[in-house]
Amino acid sequence: MTTKKYLGSLFITALAVGYSVHLSAQDLDVTTYHAAICQGNGKFHEDRLKVNEAGIANKSSSDAIWVTCPVPARVFESPFTTSYVSLILTTSGEVSRKVTCILDGGDMTGELISQSRTATVSPSDFTDLEWEFPDVGLAVASIRCKLPPSAGIAAFVVGSGAF
Repeated sequence: MTTKKYLGSLFITALAVGYSVHLSAQDLDVTTYHAAICQGNGKFHEDRLKVNEAGIANKSSSDAIWVTCPVPARVFESPFTTSYVSLILTTSGEVSRKVTCILDGGDMTGELISQSRTATVSPSDFTDLEWEFPDVGLAVASIRCKLPPSAGIAAFVVGSGAF
């Protein structure tokens, strides 16, 4: 196993251990998911998507790609809604990359939600994009992201409870 792959595996393991515990200070229960459940939006995008133990990344040197990540429903927990979602973004290139993601879904009242977030990811660093729904909560959702070359998603965190 190369050092890079080992560090990626170690990072995902650390995320899972660090985020899957109950955060009593905020009364928010969160779980970390590997980004491998995300998919490219069509063959062009899927062909340029690299999936490994460190997450997913755009392996193209010139083309941006779109990926969609389903937000796992927290239907077996109380409350039965998602009130917090965070994507952990990364880039392996030598320059900073701007990543834009859009959360589309519906809240518990039946209202449709579409919220965009943009972040600049520095080389070999991690940056997160966050969405919070403390009052109503999400019933269903997915996140679409435009990943420039060498940008990727390591994991995402889904939480329920009060802030």
